[in-house]
Amino acid sequence: MLTPPQTSQHPRRRTTLAWLASLPALSGPAWAATPPADAKEAMRAQGQAIVGQVLEQLRLANRAAKAVPQVIVRNEPFLIGIELKDLSKPELIVPLWAEAAPPLRGLISQLVQLAGSTVPPQTFFEDTFNWALVAHEMGHYFVYDQVPAAQRMNDYVQEAEANRFMVAFWNTQPRAREQLDRCGEVWQALATRMPSPVPAGTTPEAHFIKNYQALSEDPMAYGWYQFKWMADAWRERDTLTFAGELQRVLGRGNVG
Repeated sequence: MLTPPQTSQHPRRRTTLAWLASLPALSGPAWAATPPADAKEAMRAQGQAIVGQVLEQLRLANRAAKAVPQVIVRNEPFLIGIELKDLSKPELIVPLWAEAAPPLRGLISQLVQLAGSTVPPQTFFEDTFNWALVAHEMGHYFVYDQVPAAQRMNDYVQEAEANRFMVAFWNTQPRAREQLDRCGEVWQALATRMPSPVPAGTTPEAHFIKNYQALSEDPMAYGWYQFKWMADAWRERDTLTFAGELQRVLGRGNVG
């Protein structure tokens, strides 16, 4: 489902449907609707509010961030991602359903159908890309903000931990469980119904690390991994705590 994360030499963490790269005209004036300005601002404000909530939880945990990521509403092929090239001015890009290309809307509909879900495609899109995954991207920001480059986890572990960070954060927010479960049920169904690319006799992590380049070029294979990471974290929702997740990430990075 999602494109491979960038390496530390190219620090942009992107969350996106990998097969979108093969679809024509996913962005641009040829098809894009013009949503009301207030709709775009409302989505930006929602994302910025989530950023603020994450930063507040980090402050309460005595891990205050050094900067405030700014949310930008702009449809890109990678859908949602955080630009970390300049850690003093991080930018978190989120999409808008009203500007989604017809091929993308069709793909989201197909994913919901594959999951056997009755959730409307727009709801799944906004639940995932405008709500849940904003916290996921903040999980990537936390690693880059708090863990020195030489001590950061490998890409497999970083993606898994970003999803645990996401779920652990939403556990701190009153009334978030219903929306999180609405997302998680679809993620779990897709992780189950998409074919696993992991051969017998190895583990998902070992296969991912050994075959990273090939997997990054296979949308269905990489998609399975991303839905697996998201579903795995969601299944841990009753035991994940925000403080515990911060300790785990910092411990993996040997940060005291």
